[in-house]
Amino acid sequence: NISSQEPSPSTAESASRIPWLLVIGVIALGFALRGWNLHGRGYTADEVAELLLARKPLASVVMDEDDDRFPPLYRTILVVWDGAWGTEAAARWLSVVAGTLTVVVVWRAGAALLDERDAPWPALLLAVCPFHIHFCREGRAYAVNCLFAAMMFWAALAVLRRGSRRDWALLVGSTIAAVYTHWYAVPLGCVLWLFAFAAGWRRGGWRRPITAAVATAVLLIPAP
Repeated sequence: NISSQEPSPSTAESASRIPWLLVIGVIALGFALRGWNLHGRGYTADEVAELLLARKPLASVVMDEDDDRFPPLYRTILVVWDGAWGTEAAARWLSVVAGTLTVVVVWRAGAALLDERDAPWPALLLAVCPFHIHFCREGRAYAVNCLFAAMMFWAALAVLRRGSRRDWALLVGSTIAAVYTHWYAVPLGCVLWLFAFAAGWRRGGWRRPITAAVATAVLLIPAP
């Protein structure tokens, strides 16, 4: 009897809900591990330095007038973030939020690389990763940089699979954001762009890869 072998609507509905429940649980776990007892220890010297520099006017931060040779995007975000919350204690929460969003991005990248049912597992690995948890509990640039790096990886996967204008735009935007957050993004960006450029060239010719690369290069001119 064919009808007896078919899953009931309630069973199919329950099966479809399982990944979503898992995803919600993974994201909640990532947030909890990063935010629990966040201010249970004092600020490090590097965090204090970041907070002191973030007290300067926004224009001074953007123009890097302290001349520390550090990309200004994280500190710019920090100035706006602390100003919105009205307290410097919010600096670490910025890292917590960035870390939680990174778990979400890794979930979507996992869906692009694997499938929707298997996508939560890479996100779970990141959610419980001790190194990522550690840096997401500090008021420094690393958590935000990791978010933009994950977006670069996700965008590169999208370019490899489809190569639409939106995919290239995401790769350009995330690369610029990552490099302006931390110099550590440069080697990762070079590797991802190498694969994305080759895939885009084979799929549709030179126009989109060249246009995206030129736009990225022009927008990164102020970085050096």
